[in-house]
Amino acid sequence: MPDVRMPASTPPRGPAHRAVALLTEIWQHIAAVCDDLDEEQWQLATAKSGWTVHDQVAHIAGTERSLDGELLPHNPAAPGLQGNEMDAFNDVWVEHYAGLTGAELLLEFGRVTTQRLTSLEQLTETDLQRETITPMGILSLGELLDTRVIDCFANEQDIRRALERPGHLDGDVARFAVDQALTALPKVVARSLNAPVDAVIVFDVDGSAGQRRAINISRGPGLLDRRTVSRSAGQGLTSNIGQASGWLLDHIPDSPTCVIDLDIATFLGLIWGRLTSQEAFDAALVGIEGDLDLARGVIGSMSTD
Repeated sequence: MPDVRMPASTPPRGPAHRAVALLTEIWQHIAAVCDDLDEEQWQLATAKSGWTVHDQVAHIAGTERSLDGELLPHNPAAPGLQGNEMDAFNDVWVEHYAGLTGAELLLEFGRVTTQRLTSLEQLTETDLQRETITPMGILSLGELLDTRVIDCFANEQDIRRALERPGHLDGDVARFAVDQALTALPKVVARSLNAPVDAVIVFDVDGSAGQRRAINISRGPGLLDRRTVSRSAGQGLTSNIGQASGWLLDHIPDSPTCVIDLDIATFLGLIWGRLTSQEAFDAALVGIEGDLDLARGVIGSMSTD
C-alpha cells in the first residue's frame, strides 16, 4: 500500500488539526480502496465529469501539488477560474498523469499526500486567516482546507461507487460533510424554490453520521432581516425584501411543512450532483411526509455542486 500515513494516536495539535486529520483519513481510505485494482478497474467511469477512477486519484494528487506551491505542468489560465475554465484547470493534472499505470499513480498519490500533510501540520492561526486566490475564488486558507475535505471525500465516494465498494459513511469525515451540506442548504433551497411563506422542511438523514435538522424558508414583503435576530434562534441566511430567505433552526417544530427521510449516501449524492432527484425517486431512496410537491421541489433543488 502507498505510504499515506495513518492519523497519529494523538491528533495533530494546532488550529489546522481537524482538517489535517480528516484529509489524512480520506486519503488513507482512497489508498486502501485502490490498492488491489487491476488496470481495467482503474479505467472504470465515475459520476464526476466523465472521469475514471484513475482520473479522480490524479485530480487529487495534482491539486494538492498545486496547493503546495508547485507550478502547473501547463498553464492554460490563471487561478480564480470559473465554469469551463475551472474544468480546464482540473483537467491539467489529469492529463499530466494519464500515462501512468494505476500502480504508478498510487505510489505518486502516496508521495504527494504525505508531503502535503507535512506542510499542513506546520500551519498557524495566522496562516489559516490569510486570504489566497484559489480556483474557487478568494478564500481564507482555513476555508480552503474545509473545501478540500469535502472535495476529496466526494472524490472518494465517486471512486467507491464506480468500484461498487461502498463505505466510509460513518465517523468524523461523514459527519463533517453532512454538517457542511446542511449549513449550505438553506440558501440553496431558498434561492431556487418557490416555497410558501414560513415553510419548515425537516431533513432526516439516517445513519450514525446523520442528523435531523429543520430549515425555515420565508418570502414576501416585509421579510425580517434575520441578522438582527439572536443567533440562538438558528443560523441565519438572509436575502432582500420580497425574496426568499432560509436558515437552519436549532429545534424541530411540531408540525413541519414536510419531512424528507433519506440515508447519508443519497443525501450527499443529491448535494454533490451525483444523483438526480428522479433517480432517487425511481429507486425509492427518499421518504416524504407532508407536502409532497414542496418536498419534491426541495429535493430537485439540493445540488450545491
